Amino acid sequence: MKIKSILFLVFLSFSLSSAEVLDAIAINVDGEAITTAEIATLQNQLEITKKEAVEMLIQDRLQKVAIRGIEIDQKSVDERVEAIAKQNNVSVSKMREIVTEQGTEWSEYRKKIQKTIQQENFIREKVMTEPLNPTEEDLKSYYLRHQDDFKSPATIQIVEYTTQEQKTMEQFLGTGKGIEGKAQTLQADTANPALVEVLLATKEGSFTEPFNAGDRFVIYKVISKSAVGVNSFESAREAVLQKWMITQQEQRLKEYFEKLRSSIQIEIIRE
Repeated sequence: MKIKSILFLVFLSFSLSSAEVLDAIAINVDGEAITTAEIATLQNQLEITKKEAVEMLIQDRLQKVAIRGIEIDQKSVDERVEAIAKQNNVSVSKMREIVTEQGTEWSEYRKKIQKTIQQENFIREKVMTEPLNPTEEDLKSYYLRHQDDFKSPATIQIVEYTTQEQKTMEQFLGTGKGIEGKAQTLQADTANPALVEVLLATKEGSFTEPFNAGDRFVIYKVISKSAVGVNSFESAREAVLQKWMITQQEQRLKEYFEKLRSSIQIEIIRE
């Protein structure tokens, strides 16, 4: 089970735009400051209460405290970049070109990769210190309690839209024109599991988010899904295992941060 799968659920990143708010330190989380401007900006961006914004920012600072001292060198970043390029069947130079065309500076992209590796190492070194070894009874019990998670249609009718140009895809997203679609019928039990999961989460008549496949951009429109049925434990076992692992990892993360929060000083400077 890849540790990556839970990172998105745990490590938050906030794009806090500048705002004309009196800025001062409001909270100190073991040396990691939260400012009044950050709180106000997050409130406005997400349309949440001040209490909710403060809690989200405290969680963000707890995560920064947790990964202190985990250093990632540039060689590790190079190796990860090369692996991503290989996975997408492009050269590193081509991937750099694609990233730049999408509006992200290459240096910023590398920083994001570096942070991802840092987070992965944190999970491995500080949270998942003991392996997860579920028994068949554990998996069957989880399956019986969450059968709705293992339903799938026999077939999914879709239309695939593909282009090599990002601008063409952006135009299509705005106008619905410029790309000729290709109708397909997918067998849910034999198609790419990751794609099936995305399609199942997309309403009939709606589009998925566009995918960057390295050498092309792809988006799917879900036309219809056939009758839904519950997969047997045997056919769903791999999915059951993955969901069980995610649940256990999330629980360990929750316990880790609860323990960390109780062991460090959180100073409220300004209400």
